[in-house]
Amino acid sequence: MLEIKGLTKTFSGFTAVDNASLIVKKGDIHGVIGPNGAGKSTLFNLITGHLIADTGEVRLHDKRLTGLAPHAVVRRGLGRSFQRISVFPRMTVWENVQIALVAKDQQEFCFWKPLVSQNEQIARLLETVRLEDEAQVVAGELSYGRQKQLELALALAGEPHVLLLDEPTAGMSPRETEDSILLITRIVKDRGVTLLFTEHDMNMVFGIANRITVLHHGAVIASDSPDAVRENSSVQEVYLGRPTH
Repeated sequence: MLEIKGLTKTFSGFTAVDNASLIVKKGDIHGVIGPNGAGKSTLFNLITGHLIADTGEVRLHDKRLTGLAPHAVVRRGLGRSFQRISVFPRMTVWENVQIALVAKDQQEFCFWKPLVSQNEQIARLLETVRLEDEAQVVAGELSYGRQKQLELALALAGEPHVLLLDEPTAGMSPRETEDSILLITRIVKDRGVTLLFTEHDMNMVFGIANRITVLHHGAVIASDSPDAVRENSSVQEVYLGRPTH
């Protein structure tokens, strides 16, 4: 489904991503973990076109994404959410999703003249992320967890084949984290979306992922099943803090 080959990115001599390669198969829930500064967000920015790689390539359905602008990557079937919430805080929840649909279909935007089919899509998306009761609430007035749900709706509006979530539960309370995990796994299952995500909450990662890739200093040091990653001596030493001898 998604193939990353030899991606490298340096900033003023510092190598943020170092010849990273990984494969995400159709239907995977694939977690990317690593210590702070391991290169996880930089890797996501390279995959989605927000940064240009020094070397390497990204392919979706065996078609090259490398070099495309972020909006073109989205239209190829790759959706994304960010570490920092990226919504329109002064617009309503409904209007936020409407804008995402307009962008997907490359239409002219018009608040006062929405299409009937568009209204139906917005309603379905809000129901999917459990925000139907907050449709007319200004996005900036939502709780942090609710804004994350709205951002998920914006990503889903592009009808992605692969969804990238960058720390989807960061900053959430334990209850919000639990609700978010249940919501994400349900959406992935119901929509048949392939998921690639980064996360610091190891309980979440090992609880929902069927495959995990570990980054250290920008390089992939392991990419395997959760059980195999948990037992990997290199991972234990550099990430989980367990000495190998």
